[in-house]
Amino acid sequence: MNLLSYLNPRLRFSAAIGWTVFAVILLAALAGANLAAREAERLARADAERLLTQFAVQIRHALDMNLEMRRSILQVTAVQIAASQDRGTDALRHHLEAVQAHFPEFAWLGVADEHGRVVAATGGLLHGENVSAQSWFQEGKQQSFIRDARHISLFEGKVLPDELANRSPGFIAAVPIKQPSGHLAGVLSARLSWSWVERQQNELLRNLDTQQPLDLFLIAAVDGLLLIGPKNWRNRILAAGSDLSEGGAYMVGRNNAPPEEKEGLNWIVILRQDASTALARAQTARRGVFLVVFLAGLGSAIAAVLATRTLTRRLTLLADQAQAVRQGVQQNISVPAGTDEIAHIGATLVDLVGHLQQEKKGLAILNAELDARVAQRTARIERMAKEARHAAIARERLRLARELHDTLAHSLMALL
Repeated sequence: MNLLSYLNPRLRFSAAIGWTVFAVILLAALAGANLAAREAERLARADAERLLTQFAVQIRHALDMNLEMRRSILQVTAVQIAASQDRGTDALRHHLEAVQAHFPEFAWLGVADEHGRVVAATGGLLHGENVSAQSWFQEGKQQSFIRDARHISLFEGKVLPDELANRSPGFIAAVPIKQPSGHLAGVLSARLSWSWVERQQNELLRNLDTQQPLDLFLIAAVDGLLLIGPKNWRNRILAAGSDLSEGGAYMVGRNNAPPEEKEGLNWIVILRQDASTALARAQTARRGVFLVVFLAGLGSAIAAVLATRTLTRRLTLLADQAQAVRQGVQQNISVPAGTDEIAHIGATLVDLVGHLQQEKKGLAILNAELDARVAQRTARIERMAKEARHAAIARERLRLARELHDTLAHSLMALL
């Protein structure tokens, strides 16, 4: 019997069981592999989004820390000015220019006295102007602060250079200059350029532990204006529900500004990365998980088929022996070892076949006896038939003889 017959479920019960188990395990393996792969991709996507969120938090904290550091520099400078013995215009201007030389992000530095007149400024800009009506001077007399330059002007009604223009992106900071006695001596103000913020975010992006390019969105939380971002997105007003993923093409992580925060710029930092790039490893992991689980299921299915064939081998042998007995190749069936159902079926078949063989043997003997009796009776009948034929011939001869005798007698009588 060829291999195909052993694998044909219509001819082999073990093959039917094996194929059924194979199909069930294979389908279960496919379902399990798909679920495992989807879960692996989901976890990888969540990890990627969490990593982007962590990067966004880092950038937000780094930008805030840099702004706070610049305010601290102004506070230290204000203390130095208050402690200085020479507060002349030239001395103050040289001091401010020295600070600007070390920290060029300060596009402008100026000192206003307690009455609001600018007594010293870098580049001489606004020197001698009265800024007492400006909001930064009024607040700077009370406390140090840093504000979004789009909502506070350095000097209303005056045309300033582009990097100092009113309502342009950047920051305005101010700190009070107080003498050791606590008396207000003036206000130190500064204008931070926006190009410095852009350089900071570029440097922060380069320093991130990522090998793939990222898109950074810096959004003003107050009005949703996109301050920094891809060129085709700039100067847009982004609502809270704006789809920055562009239909799932990008992975997005964000750090929202706390609503109670007042210092600096209440901004939202969002990072996004191309989804195909971010999930490249996830896709590889998904395929790997699917392949491993599927191959494990396939191996289990094949092992189950082999195990089924092994477990049903005694049943197969029993069926083959029964077929051989039916075809007359052998006379008896051997009892399978064990105490399970196959052994019970085998014992029953052995008893049944033995009983049938005995009946067959008895029938054979009876047939032989009947054949002998038939032969004897046939011989007797043939002998009796032969004797009857001889008797008939004799009677016929006697009849003919009598008829001949009578004929001769009549002829003689007629002659006489």
